[in-house]
Amino acid sequence: MRRRTYGRTVTAGAAAAALLLGGCGDDGGDQGPPSPGDATGPATVAVESSPYGDILVGEDGYALYLFEADSPGASACTDACAEVWPPLTTDGAPNAGDGVDADLLGTMERADGTTGVTYDDHPLYFYEPDTEPGDVGGQAIDDFGGLWYVVGPDGEPIEDERPADEATDEPGPY
Repeated sequence: MRRRTYGRTVTAGAAAAALLLGGCGDDGGDQGPPSPGDATGPATVAVESSPYGDILVGEDGYALYLFEADSPGASACTDACAEVWPPLTTDGAPNAGDGVDADLLGTMERADGTTGVTYDDHPLYFYEPDTEPGDVGGQAIDDFGGLWYVVGPDGEPIEDERPADEATDEPGPY
């Protein structure tokens, strides 16, 4: 008489697959800018070179933007907006990196209770579609009721238009 081992084979196969898949996942590599509320310590703002000149960047080199619809020290970007434009948040006083004027660096309480970082009283944001440090894909986009710009070390928006789309010779998408 033959003994069936089908159940054991499937169970062993499922266990092996679970072990293999359990090793997969986030390797800690860059996955884009932080999500809203990701602060686990003091944020650092630095200055790096870009196609628009020197701009503010977060700790991992992702471009920081300001939203023209914001009021000084107050964010107009919440909920769905904050998913596309994650605010730079901090747990503690933010740090001024190379090229940053520490006197312009500050904080504000966001509507969700997190502490947002400001520069010259402008709340600062990342752009979710920027997938690599140094990307500036959010420059001069009209989104969520206002224009978004990278920020210069003087705290002013750099209002240069996006480079023309080579296929259409039109300014970048708005």
